Amino acid sequence: MHPRYRTPWLLPVLLTLLFLVLPAQALAGPFSTPSTCPGVPTGTSLLAHDDTAPATGWQSTNQVVSLVGTGVVAWQWMQDCGVVQDGGPGQTVTFNVSGSFRLSHRAQDSSGDWTDWVDDIIQVDKIAPNNTSDSHPAWSNVPVDIAVKGSDTTSAIDHVEYDLDAAGLQSVPSPTTLHITGDGIHTLDTEVVDLAGNRSGVRHDTVQIDTVAPRIRRSRRRRGSTCRPRSP
Repeated sequence: MHPRYRTPWLLPVLLTLLFLVLPAQALAGPFSTPSTCPGVPTGTSLLAHDDTAPATGWQSTNQVVSLVGTGVVAWQWMQDCGVVQDGGPGQTVTFNVSGSFRLSHRAQDSSGDWTDWVDDIIQVDKIAPNNTSDSHPAWSNVPVDIAVKGSDTTSAIDHVEYDLDAAGLQSVPSPTTLHITGDGIHTLDTEVVDLAGNRSGVRHDTVQIDTVAPRIRRSRRRRGSTCRPRSP
């Protein structure tokens, strides 16, 4: 038979074979990765599909992760490769403290087979960052350099916002050095934002510059005047 006449029935057969040889890892959510927890068994399920897809990146609020999938009759999960927990359809896992956590999970199908263990990283930062920008409260006789910057104990600094002399809000990386010139009193408002979107709150500073030397005024003696000693 000519090869082209065999194509219609070969295609569905090939697709079926491809599905049968797909590893269980392929039946997992789009952001999950193979579990790195030691000793986890390899999955054998071809019926269950783990669609769990928690929020990625740093979050500023408690995270409630729903373990979801198709063809699932039971779940198992671990936090940071700890004790295995059991649950059923509709199971949720809550993360309510700041930190970075590994959520490992797998799904069971109606035949009793399990998918591969997969990992998702859950990142929670509910703590405001610190504004550690420089300050210069004293008068200066030269232009002043101010480093606007911040620190964060959980995630990291995303950017710093500043407004110099009410000229408009600017967003810059941390740290960034501002070169302030011009005699007078300058106003500088700064606020630090971390990767989770937490804000430090606006800090108000002033920068005082005076580059003009003072003038010495000398008194002149009037012509014809004499100095008389005081009487005892």
